[in-house]
Amino acid sequence: MLWYFSSVGVTVTQPTGASLGTPAGWTNLVATDDSGAAYTPFSGKASTALAAKSFSSSGSSGAADIPYGAENGSALSAGRVFIPAASDVSGSAGACSEADTAANATFSSTTTSANTAGNASETDTSTTAFNALQGYWVSDPLTLPGDPVTGSAVRWAGNTPTGSTAIVETSINNGASWDTATVNRPVPRLKAGDTYTRSVLARISFTRTLSTDPAPTMAYLELAVSTDSGTVEYVPIGHGMIDKTTVKAVGGSSGGGSSTGSVGSSAVISKGGGQTGGGTSIKIHVTDMSRAIKRNVWQMPFVVPKGTNYGDAVKAMVLDRLPSQTEFAISTTTRVLSTALVYGMDQGGDPWQDIREVAQAIGYECFFDPRGVFVFRPVPDPRIGEPVFTFDENFNPIVAEASKEFSDEQTFNDVVVTGQSSSSQNPVSAEAFDNDPASRTYILGDYGRVTQRLTFSNITDQDQAQDAADAVLFNSLGAAETVTVTCVPHPALEPGDIVKIKIGNIKVDGTYMINSMTTPISPAEAQQLVCFRQSTNA
Repeated sequence: MLWYFSSVGVTVTQPTGASLGTPAGWTNLVATDDSGAAYTPFSGKASTALAAKSFSSSGSSGAADIPYGAENGSALSAGRVFIPAASDVSGSAGACSEADTAANATFSSTTTSANTAGNASETDTSTTAFNALQGYWVSDPLTLPGDPVTGSAVRWAGNTPTGSTAIVETSINNGASWDTATVNRPVPRLKAGDTYTRSVLARISFTRTLSTDPAPTMAYLELAVSTDSGTVEYVPIGHGMIDKTTVKAVGGSSGGGSSTGSVGSSAVISKGGGQTGGGTSIKIHVTDMSRAIKRNVWQMPFVVPKGTNYGDAVKAMVLDRLPSQTEFAISTTTRVLSTALVYGMDQGGDPWQDIREVAQAIGYECFFDPRGVFVFRPVPDPRIGEPVFTFDENFNPIVAEASKEFSDEQTFNDVVVTGQSSSSQNPVSAEAFDNDPASRTYILGDYGRVTQRLTFSNITDQDQAQDAADAVLFNSLGAAETVTVTCVPHPALEPGDIVKIKIGNIKVDGTYMINSMTTPISPAEAQQLVCFRQSTNA
């Protein structure tokens, strides 16, 4: 804003070359009879010329240069005042109303025309939810699923300068009523076990004494409600064939001993009973589908052609012995048979053992998982495998008991692999041994020579035999470290999984492979996992 003024009774003239008109881009604001674009100071009256310019956003500024001067001892003064744009504010609309009107249509009385409405107009009005001294904010509804409420909390952090307030309230009836909340405390009137409340709202009300006072602010607001939305999840722990059942009748005592030490009446088999009482129990023994393959022995020659991928070879062998198998999980491999494999030349051979040997020849394993899927995959290696679960006594304390054992029963420093393929007249062999003088299992050291001999019927060339011998030796060096964990049942785990175990009391901290596991049917019993790794190569 610019302003000009002249003194009463003083005759002044406009400076040479100067124009006191409104600068370009500015607007005249007429304040007195003698103000405006035509203002001149020659009348000697007290007058003011005003000019203003508006800005579209906060933080804008501008300037206009106004010449001034003085002649014949008279004075003409000019000055300027800048009024910055107001800071940005946000507001929400309050109540809204709408009025619709339509003018009547006009038409000639001498012609036939349709009677239609004329021009329509609409006027919308609304009230604001804010003014300079107070305002409020309402959250979106936090929808609840209807499951029992187990807990809730309201948390926030804000700044309330002197003379201002920020009050947080909640509503469990869609805004029909509001309750003042306390920071870090539960939602008022939302009780544990509530299954009727379907949503929770939060509202923040701000106030300040003067419009020039600092406004209150809210950094964050958190509204949290937990519910018991757990569901029963069944995890398969076995899939196979029932091969044996045992029915057992347990007698229940019908009497007790006397104070004189006489023996009570003999037990009588009862017709009912629970886990601790008498009754009849049935024990069922189940084996996976590998037993069906094992029992279906070779009856005639079965040939796997040369050049067949190892994954396709084991799948073909499974389907030949178990045609009903439909689910397979075959890991990719580029290895192919260098020669044809022939089985069943001698009747009575074990097909399942043959399938496992095909897998072992390339460092793979095969088995039926708890869902009945035939799995063909590389043997898990604790050194490089990604753990699927962590047993940590500090962050995941579900271990009830743990023990560690070192043993040399699976420690070999000399491995000999022999191939005895039925299609090869000259079986191949290869040897791998620990030739590191610094190793504790050095073949010429104090440990002595401990040899393991392995025979693979499908190894047909020297390179393949040497690869197998090297791999077996690498995983045989060092003491066999076995950790047995008794823990809360975790049925999703299965043998072959890599897990991380961290238990300070027995100084266990590393990755292990689950060799075997016992999973109880009763949730009251503990699960036992036997985990393994070679200490040298872990």
